[in-house]
Amino acid sequence: LSDGRGIVKEHAAAIMWSLVSLDGSDNASAAVKAGVLAPLVALLIDGTALAQECAAGALHTLAGGSAEHQHDVSAAGSIEPLIALSTTGSAGAQEQACGALRCLVANSLDNQSRIADSGGVAPLVAALLTTSSATREHAAVTLRSLSAIGVETKGAIVDAGGIPALVEMLRDGTDIGRMSAAGALRNLGLDSVENRAAVAVAGGIAALTALLSQGTSETQEEAAAALWSVIAGESGANRLALAQEGGIPPLVALLTKGTDAARVHAAAALWSLAAGNDANNRALITGAGGIPPLVVLLKESSMEGRSSAAGALWNLAFGSVQNQNAIAAAGGIEPAVELCKAEGSTAQDNAEGLLQTLADNHHLAMKLEEL
Repeated sequence: LSDGRGIVKEHAAAIMWSLVSLDGSDNASAAVKAGVLAPLVALLIDGTALAQECAAGALHTLAGGSAEHQHDVSAAGSIEPLIALSTTGSAGAQEQACGALRCLVANSLDNQSRIADSGGVAPLVAALLTTSSATREHAAVTLRSLSAIGVETKGAIVDAGGIPALVEMLRDGTDIGRMSAAGALRNLGLDSVENRAAVAVAGGIAALTALLSQGTSETQEEAAAALWSVIAGESGANRLALAQEGGIPPLVALLTKGTDAARVHAAAALWSLAAGNDANNRALITGAGGIPPLVVLLKESSMEGRSSAAGALWNLAFGSVQNQNAIAAAGGIEPAVELCKAEGSTAQDNAEGLLQTLADNHHLAMKLEEL
């Protein structure tokens, strides 16, 4: 790897990649102890195209093998040349370089920051637009991690054209790629009115809505969370767009068919959709059968889920005797009373607001007095 001619280094890198990839062997640890990382990193910079691909593949494998090796690969100075190779290398080298970066960011805030600080964002966004499904998936997973580490990195993703590229990934990426793109868009939408609007302009609401029904269970979780993020706060236009795209029935369906996390995210989105003076959204939620599963969530979910369910039911109950009666008939009063014990929390506020609204109903007021 260090002293041979170009073609010798190619063969050596290919053999090393194969050796460290063998399942159930100690080859990876032995290779690291033997000092393989420095020559592999050097090949990323000045090796032939095939040597670069094989060196990046070996580093990809090593970084994904263990937390210890992930640290070793990073400490060997691999991040900058991997970033460079992700845009300048052959198609195979780009795929392996992006894969190595994906493994380096996993559960490592230090590596996430190093990649962002080393100018890794724009090349990763560019990788989303390649023709290789594997390269695009690696880039999406990496950007999902980077999108969570701070305002500057989020800004870099947006400035590099990340939002339209991530929305495109929602449409034609792999399952993991679509899930990761949805997660990244969720992170970008948090606390940013501008980014929420940009997701809508790029067609993200329609693409995310489609995933509520078509994606894997994990993708549905992320799509529901992303939609909640995009319609939060003052994003009234996005809430209208979501309703027009037919997003309310699949969100209601997730309350019963989704994973625990999907149910919580769907309830949070429905809470936002039922807010304000939008009687049409409230009618769509109740028409889709939203009240009974929200009451179930109010009884059985995590505190976050119970809080969102209470908030959604509170909004649905406001100004509607029919909805108030439906909530009571579904058994919503007792769990709301129980939730009021969560002192100092949003859940308590939502439960108290729900009960106060139900108390405006003469028939229900007597029942509330008995509790």
